[in-house]
Amino acid sequence: MESPSQLIRGLYYPLLVPWTKTFALNKQLLVIRMEQYTSQIADVLRGVFVFLDLELPTNEVMQQILNKTVQNQGDKLMKEKTGPMLLETRKLLGEFYAPYNRQLAKLLNDEAYLWND
Repeated sequence: MESPSQLIRGLYYPLLVPWTKTFALNKQLLVIRMEQYTSQIADVLRGVFVFLDLELPTNEVMQQILNKTVQNQGDKLMKEKTGPMLLETRKLLGEFYAPYNRQLAKLLNDEAYLWND
């Protein structure tokens, strides 16, 4: 791990709560899981356009956006470069993040944020 800030970046609940004091969830704040975004890019992007009350792009423009989005995804390259996470590391991180993830799942009313998958 490069620095403790990498660990802190995964604490979504304490980072999100102050925003919910000013902005209404699902009305003014849209939260998207990266896992959902990377597996369903087109659907998620359409949802963002709807959330922002923007006109949906044409199929041609959407394809251009998708092509650019896929080109910019460095996650796969990072995994190839670093290799799989050690099971011990995954377990430690899971235990560390679990209480925060429970709070986040409750706040967002979505058990997907427990990251049990």
